[in-house]
Amino acid sequence: MILKTQTINPEEIPLGCSKMWGGPDLPEDMEFPMFKDEVGDEYHYRFICQIDCREAAPFDPEGLLPKTGILYFFARIGYYFSNSFDDEPRNDGWWSPEDTKVIYVPSNEDKNLAEAVLLDDDNQPIAPADERISFKEGIPENGHQLLGRPSYLGDEILEDPDRVLLLQLDSCKAGDEELNFCDCGMLYFTIRRADLAAKDFSKVQGYLATS
Repeated sequence: MILKTQTINPEEIPLGCSKMWGGPDLPEDMEFPMFKDEVGDEYHYRFICQIDCREAAPFDPEGLLPKTGILYFFARIGYYFSNSFDDEPRNDGWWSPEDTKVIYVPSNEDKNLAEAVLLDDDNQPIAPADERISFKEGIPENGHQLLGRPSYLGDEILEDPDRVLLLQLDSCKAGDEELNFCDCGMLYFTIRRADLAAKDFSKVQGYLATS
């Protein structure tokens, strides 16, 4: 399914809905996920998007995704933002499992969600402005998508029949910045079918294709 995004006033975006950028709407008992770099220092992942599974369900005829709850996608992509470069570039091909993070919260009924906004040294939000996500049937030649076949750069990731494309993140305009995976590159989040069926998103693995 294709992800269509639109930048609107963040105050008009309901908590817990499907959106890109901004800050994730996390339950009050959940910390913003962090990773350790090559020397052991801890940093926050970049938040990519959250998916309200109820909104995606009508566009998922095979029922691969959970029908309720929220999926949160994070990754070490700070280097690829035009105004940031706050992380090291990652390698082409398969990423280390620690380079991406997907969290699943099974319930949409938690009323204690709050947007977790990261600030820079000038007390300004690090993330691009929130963009509301809507869904459309079909497979794009490029662009963001959930499930389906990857665009032309990513056929290699499905050589393993047990692996499923979960999210395709394309180079794009992100607020006032550019997210640029070497001009025409894409980042793919993949998951094994058995893990997806079990709603176990702890083993999602990223794949970066730039040529």
